[in-house]
Order: sequence, then C-alpha cells, then structure tokens
Amino acid sequence: MPLREDQILRYSRQILLKEVGGVGQERLLGHCFVLVGAGAAQETAAAYLAASGCGVEAGPRRVPATEAGFLLSPADTDASLGDALEPGVRALNPDALDDAPGRVRGELGEVPARFSGEGPRVALGRLCEGGGVAFAAAGACGACFGNALRHLEPGLDGPGSVVGASVAALMAQRLVLGLTRGVGLLVLEPEGGLVPREVPKCGTCQ
Repeated sequence: MPLREDQILRYSRQILLKEVGGVGQERLLGHCFVLVGAGAAQETAAAYLAASGCGVEAGPRRVPATEAGFLLSPADTDASLGDALEPGVRALNPDALDDAPGRVRGELGEVPARFSGEGPRVALGRLCEGGGVAFAAAGACGACFGNALRHLEPGLDGPGSVVGASVAALMAQRLVLGLTRGVGLLVLEPEGGLVPREVPKCGTCQ
C-alpha cells in the first residue's frame, strides 16, 4: 500500500536510510508483531516496533506492579498488557494500532513463550552472563528455531532487559526488511557486545 503524505513525513528519517527506503517502510507498515510470553522487556520492544511503523498487539496476560515503565504506569497493574499498552502506543504512533487487513503477523516475546506463527519470530532471554536473542525469518525452519530457543532462559532483568528488548526489536525490523534471513542466535555480552552463536541445524536441515 503506497505511503500517505503524513506517513512520508512521519518516517522521513527512516526512508532516507538506504536499508529502508520507501519500499522498506511499506514493508514495516505491512507487518504486525504479537507480544507473546512473559517479561517486562516487551514494553521496550513494543515502543521500538511502534516507532518504526510495525503494528503491535499483546495477549491477555496481566501486568504485574513491577512492570511500570515509560509506556506503563502503576495504575495499569493487573490490567491486560494489550489494554495497558494501548494509550502509550497510540500516542507514540497511531499506525502501530491500525488493524489494516493483510498485515503479516510475526511474534516477539521473552521466554518462556510459545511461538506458533509462520511470520518472523524473535525471542529474548538470559544467556550466559548476559542476554540472548533468537530469531527466525518468515517461513524459516521451526525446529531450528526451537534449537536456538533452547539456549535462552527466563529472568532477563536490569539494564540487560532494556538492551535485549532493543536488539530484539531491531532484529524484528531487519527480518521484515529482508536484511537478516534464516535462523540465528545473538549473545548480548555484559560489556555491551553482540556475538553470533552457531545454532545446531535440525535433522531435516543438515
């Protein structure tokens, strides 16, 4: 769907990037990521996804008091994540809540999470002394993605949670733009580095 004039203005800085351009921005607007699983990091990821133009949806899980942040407040405690995020996401970018037909649905979440879609999938969690992000492009092997997920543990917190969520949102966008393909795993080192880790291939993909 061609960009409207207001969208060209809103995303002008992204459109100027050679990795994005007008076609890439249309792809971002044509995707929606469902937030699955647990963890406060989803709030950060939702903000980055929404700012890029990707749609954001959340499941029915309840918001604990410990998740107050820049999109959530203490008043949102025990509300569903979707209802709690809606005002902040709408204020950030109304395109992110536009239920346009034909949007490709991906999934992003903090483990433990159940991933069931065929669209782009991104997961984050603890890995070694830092964090980790596992990802799979649309249509990539689910079994290989499962191999990547097995490296991640629940409980990503502190600054690592924010960094992990930011990297997860970035990977989601790269998958949409076709800049990253297949299945992969990134280690987020405590010092701030990003290191790819080999993911064992399943018996079918070997």
